[in-house]
Amino acid sequence: MCPYPSHNAILIAIQNACSNCLCDVKLIDGPSIHMNSHIQSDDFTTIPNFQIQIETCWVDTVEKPVSLWVGQSGFSSDEGAMIRKMQKLVQHNPYIDVVFIISIKEEPWKVPSDIATPLHAQPKISCEDFVPKCTMLTSMGPVIARDVNWLKVNEVTYSIKGETRMDDVVHLFNVGAAHLISHVTRLMEGKGIDPTRVQCLRDVLVSLHFDWEHVLDTLSCAVYNTTYIHYSDWYECKPTKRKHKEEPATSEEQQV
Repeated sequence: MCPYPSHNAILIAIQNACSNCLCDVKLIDGPSIHMNSHIQSDDFTTIPNFQIQIETCWVDTVEKPVSLWVGQSGFSSDEGAMIRKMQKLVQHNPYIDVVFIISIKEEPWKVPSDIATPLHAQPKISCEDFVPKCTMLTSMGPVIARDVNWLKVNEVTYSIKGETRMDDVVHLFNVGAAHLISHVTRLMEGKGIDPTRVQCLRDVLVSLHFDWEHVLDTLSCAVYNTTYIHYSDWYECKPTKRKHKEEPATSEEQQV
């Protein structure tokens, strides 16, 4: 199933920040960023939502790209399941240095029976006619259309190594970016790259720049787009992607 717009909004912001950083340090031919691309490890295959990889031409000891960063974004997903997925990835991929999880939790919703029958009897409404205009750019809902609350985001959490405070999360992203550049400089030395170029890279002060206000604006727009997907799936009687029961993550799992 295709991811919801709300599911991808923050990942795209992280992708842009990482892309800008890699361009700033002139590493366009080094690490590459991948969204929803599979990782094959022996008999284990999975598809994280976000990866930063080093191609095989940089690493002589492996025959496939090496993942250094992995991330998962869940929209009303089982947080414990996301953590277990990331843990298994780390176990099978020892080069992974940064693992992050984004959890977007929405309020449960349903269409009241007195509204459902007449609404289902009508022809399907277009997105343009159905979704109300977003009046507050940082609004996470509720998004009400045809007297139904289709979506309201209750909470968005970011987690790296069990840390969820935003200052700590941003700090760990930047530490991970510095580790990434350090890793690449060691590979460049091993490949006999011009020492001057390697030293210039070492001297760069690495920092990821996140415009969190823009991230909220993007997520808000995505929430309104996701509203129509809720309506469309309900109208066509498709099973929801939302997980109603969550297994809580253990203290050990939260340290991924």
